[in-house]
Amino acid sequence: MTRPSGALVALCFAMLGFHVGVRAVQLSDLVPALGLTPGELGLASSAGVLAGIATLAGGGLVVDRLGRRPALVAGFAGAGAAFAAMSAVDSFVQFLAANVALGLSISIVDLGVNTVASDYERAAGAHTMTGFHSWFSLGAAAGAGSCAVGLAVGIGFRPTFLALGLMLAATALVVAFGRLPQAARPSPAPAGEPRARFLGPLVLLATAIVFFCFFGDGILETFLSTYLRIDGHDVVLAGGVLAAFHAASWGGRIVFQRTLSRVKERTVLVIVGTVASAATAAGLYAPAGWAALGCFAVVGFALSPIVPLGMSIAGRAAPAGHSGRAVGFVTSVGYTAFILSPLTAGAIADRWGLHTAISLAAVTMGAVAALGFGVRRGRRSREREPGGAVASSGEPR
Repeated sequence: MTRPSGALVALCFAMLGFHVGVRAVQLSDLVPALGLTPGELGLASSAGVLAGIATLAGGGLVVDRLGRRPALVAGFAGAGAAFAAMSAVDSFVQFLAANVALGLSISIVDLGVNTVASDYERAAGAHTMTGFHSWFSLGAAAGAGSCAVGLAVGIGFRPTFLALGLMLAATALVVAFGRLPQAARPSPAPAGEPRARFLGPLVLLATAIVFFCFFGDGILETFLSTYLRIDGHDVVLAGGVLAAFHAASWGGRIVFQRTLSRVKERTVLVIVGTVASAATAAGLYAPAGWAALGCFAVVGFALSPIVPLGMSIAGRAAPAGHSGRAVGFVTSVGYTAFILSPLTAGAIADRWGLHTAISLAAVTMGAVAALGFGVRRGRRSREREPGGAVASSGEPR
């Protein structure tokens, strides 16, 4: 079987990450400009994610039936329009509406790129999800780093969000005419046997792992740069911590992409969840800003393989032709963490301060380590794909 091209898949992941890095850093400029409280910031972020879950409710079935390309084009174009609108907001209500529009669009991008990456894994016969997610981290690091420099020289959220909107719209055009991996055709059930179900124990376990990782990640992306600014650190360091976080995540995904063929998924999840939890706690008690930067870089490195492993486990566990629904389920349930984490952390911050709120991320990362013990050691059952290729629904081939 000819190995499919992954260039366009990598570009999609990079742009998805770039928007995350830009938004996370520029929130530290938008929040004081609009006079938002931590609770209002958390509410707006959660509203955007809730809108995204509405998109994802039937998104997996749509992506499997209508194709990956239309979903990605619509998602990138819609996200571009949402950031253009966000560049002009002047009130909390307008910011809330822009977040809802962004959530409706970017969620289908998230689902689409992970489903396409799962298609690539099936076609290539190798574990490649972590490598694709490294492009997300590289894009996020580039977005956060460039915004940190931009804020230092006086480029605020308005021109930055407008430029980002144009970049996302341009990505939609590239996807419309680019080459994507071919999706596997659904394999019919043998006579007398029921139709294969996409939702099984491994998909549920992967969902829980992604949920807790997203919960901690949502707290850091929403509140960390604002916390560092309030704590007295300069704008370069506040943005630099997030840039270091995503740069370390990129490096981690490169490393883990090379080692996952030799190290059990269970072992990786237990170790990285434990390290991420400890490093988050250490970063909040670091005596100096640059020490905090180092700690959160460790967090980024440790978290790097968790979500791609969860998506990979779910995509490989689903029967051929049903990966979109499996990945969609994991993504939609995982997205609920981005609703709960800003609301929960925002409420805690309003009462006990941002330091206590961000500490909650350390707890959820520890939960990932505990769930890692549930991943079985050996290879799972194998299923035959169209064309005679045999795919393992457990460890990467």
